Amino acid sequence: MIQTGRALRLLEPAGSVLTGRKGTVGQYRLRDGGAELHLRRRSRDLDILAEIFTAGSYEPPTEVAPLLDGPLRVADLGGNVGLFGAWALQRWEVESLRSYEPDPANAELLSATARPFPSWEVMKVAVGNAAGSLRFAAGMLSESRAAAEGEDWVEVPVVDFFAEPDADLVKIDIEGAEWPLLSDPRMAALSARVIVMEWHALGCSEPDPPDAATRLLARAGYHGQYLIPGRFASCGTLWAWRTVAP
Repeated sequence: MIQTGRALRLLEPAGSVLTGRKGTVGQYRLRDGGAELHLRRRSRDLDILAEIFTAGSYEPPTEVAPLLDGPLRVADLGGNVGLFGAWALQRWEVESLRSYEPDPANAELLSATARPFPSWEVMKVAVGNAAGSLRFAAGMLSESRAAAEGEDWVEVPVVDFFAEPDADLVKIDIEGAEWPLLSDPRMAALSARVIVMEWHALGCSEPDPPDAATRLLARAGYHGQYLIPGRFASCGTLWAWRTVAP
């Protein structure tokens, strides 16, 4: 309820967020300007809105801020319904923003939010370290992910992240699918100056996921790092940046 209250203070009109039927979609304006958001009422969408816009979950560490002076090319891996993208457009001088989101319901709302912005491109695909397709457990809001054995799934296309356009800032929140990317030797050749990621215990083959994430990013040349513990032991946030260009 605390997060919902914070979300309500950000939106106009706020009333229908709580009075509408749970899961139905509403269109809302941010009170301080920016994007018009398309959100599911009484859902996790509101918590994420508060986390990003009020709690500052993507506000960079002091050491990183100078590296994000614009214009920036931003890759948003795990675009969800577009809340990080909308925040990034307010926070930085963004030259281009590419959001990748394979969940069909999420991608529909993301596309609606992104549509007024010529610099914001939505890719309705998953990202991996090889092109192909993926059995995907959709319909779980921000927790949609690769399907486990026995789960219902839809087939979604996968693009090879390392063949996608260059970015200066890469945001990664893909529910455990980050590990093949971090383990790929092509990480060392990325043009990105900064990576901000949510690491997950899901999909990690090692007993200490944050240690694995920091070590793999350091191996790729991201020696500047700032680790933020999550509310749960299963995930957390990591900022990583290059101190020397690749």
